[in-house]
Amino acid sequence: MALNISEGESLRAYYTKGYYEVFNHIPACNQELVVVSFKNGLDDECSFRKSLARTLPKRMEEIMAWIEKYARVEEDT
Repeated sequence: MALNISEGESLRAYYTKGYYEVFNHIPACNQELVVVSFKNGLDDECSFRKSLARTLPKRMEEIMAWIEKYARVEEDT
């Protein structure tokens, strides 16, 4: 819940530094809470956060797929 994206940090790095590990190590982890926590740690101006505001995935598998798409675009720019 305390993780926040750092200035200049990529979306992929933010995701892998904590959320992926936590999700995989806590079998009873509430997926919706993890998704909301991930979103809340993003910068307010982040386009990915804005897309999550429109449609918030309920499962980590969904958000992981979205992250991959956004991370590829982020890395290309």
